[in-house]
Amino acid sequence: MEFHILGTSSMVPTKERNVTGNALVHKGEIILFDCGEGTQRQMNIAGLNRTKVSKILISHWHGDHVAGLIGLLQTIGNSENPAPVRIFGPVGSRQFMGNLMRSVVWDTRCEIEVEELDPQGVECFFENREYRILAAPSTTGFPVWVFALRRRAGSPCLPRNLMHLV
Repeated sequence: MEFHILGTSSMVPTKERNVTGNALVHKGEIILFDCGEGTQRQMNIAGLNRTKVSKILISHWHGDHVAGLIGLLQTIGNSENPAPVRIFGPVGSRQFMGNLMRSVVWDTRCEIEVEELDPQGVECFFENREYRILAAPSTTGFPVWVFALRRRAGSPCLPRNLMHLV
């Protein structure tokens, strides 16, 4: 597993920092944690193949966390053999994604599945033989989710694989 910090600037990108986005790479699959403006560019700089994004976890729908979604999904959808992308986000995510898709000319072959999360505590919403992804509500007063990925026993995860790109 490799973890890439793609952006840590809140709301406003700076010369040194992109807005929110992180990528977890595992066996050729990329899981994005938020997809702020400029995420595709940051993925290019990090040497990540954007068409390998299979899951996008949205903590909340502020623009600095989702403004890169349309461009990324169109890039994936216009690739040679686009794989489906699953988007996980708070209640209302289907409506928000629908609004985004209606706001542009949507000409892509990318199959998108949106799953709305409404955890009442820490809940697992995705798991396979190697890891589980958990979500829990934050205490901000509006729907914001925090995510954790827990690897299962025996799944390799070496500290040297922690990558940073700010």
